[in-house]
Amino acid sequence: MRFARFFPILMFATSFLLCEEQAEYKRTPEERRDLLLFVTITLAPWGQSVYRNPCKNSEYSQPIALNVPLNASGKLENYRFITGPNGFKYSLTVSSDYPNCGIGLSIYNCRDSFSNLFATNYNVVCDQGTFQNPISGGSQTCTISSFSNQLVIISFSPNSIDKPFQCNAISFEVLP
Repeated sequence: MRFARFFPILMFATSFLLCEEQAEYKRTPEERRDLLLFVTITLAPWGQSVYRNPCKNSEYSQPIALNVPLNASGKLENYRFITGPNGFKYSLTVSSDYPNCGIGLSIYNCRDSFSNLFATNYNVVCDQGTFQNPISGGSQTCTISSFSNQLVIISFSPNSIDKPFQCNAISFEVLP
């Protein structure tokens, strides 16, 4: 809705910039297109927000301690943890109403390279269940050995995009 109001104003303002000049120099169609693209991207509402990267700024995540269970609150929370030489090990406990409810769990490292950036079923080993399909009504212990000696960000919420209903109980715990 904001864009619908903003777009006509943007087009009106840029029309003055894009009109053919009567002077000896006239902009080519490519220059006019590039100018319009630059002004649109610079002034557009989606260009105004900045991604808040918890890897670069610790204000956007909370530290998490070993053996302290975290219960999912009503919103997405970011936590940070520095792993040891054995990688990242955690326990996830889910109530029996899963999979009728959602779990939002995303784990990623803060390395600059893109190798093993996100936790997936391919790099997470669990004693039961999988990373993307945890067991219902119980606990599972999982390890990500490729996430060793680095800062790890855990994004945790009681629901997911495809299943917005909250589970009765979800607990996440970092293990030694």
